[in-house]
Amino acid sequence: PPASPPATEASPALSTSSSTDSESFDWLKQWYPIAVVELLDPERPHKATLMGRELVIWKDGAVEGATRTSRRKERKGPRQGGEWRAFADACPHRLAPLSEGRVEENGELLCAYHGWRFDGSGACQAIPQSPAEAEAEHRANPKARCGAYPTEVHDGLLWVWPDNSPDAALEAAALGRRPVLIPELRDPALAGRVQALPWGLRDLPYGWDFFMENVHDSA
Repeated sequence: PPASPPATEASPALSTSSSTDSESFDWLKQWYPIAVVELLDPERPHKATLMGRELVIWKDGAVEGATRTSRRKERKGPRQGGEWRAFADACPHRLAPLSEGRVEENGELLCAYHGWRFDGSGACQAIPQSPAEAEAEHRANPKARCGAYPTEVHDGLLWVWPDNSPDAALEAAALGRRPVLIPELRDPALAGRVQALPWGLRDLPYGWDFFMENVHDSA
């Protein structure tokens, strides 16, 4: 299956609308902002929920010179590069939450239950319990892959396309859907007038529909 695309700051032909008037709106065929990038710790995985789907967010940056056997206490430098990824928060082995695992020194995501490891595309890179002579075959099994969601980074936000089917990234491109951004932030006429302010977040125990009714209530 094709690898999920990396999160990227590139923003060609960014749209200010998600679909045309003649299309029916499909909630699962849109881009959603799910996290503020500067508030995410690249050293660990993060649990998130989008459209009822449990996700794990993590960055696959590696420490320079790190190998699969490198230990964090032996680290000699910071993580380099990497992209923010979003997987289904369930290891394909026993469905243990990957958000309870860790990001290894070489940029792989490790499941805390049985130690399976995955790269940024979702491909399995290590199965400790597998016999050495059969591990490559076991890792190549499609059932050993993580469900990876397409991701992009724009305006300091991590955007996720809530479909982790093998062709999700291709479908998003074919539909021409882009994250819905604020055009004023890119208007040359407003250069120098738009200021970046600190992010403010609050977790509220209700859905978007209840929130929208609240903020639009003129009373």
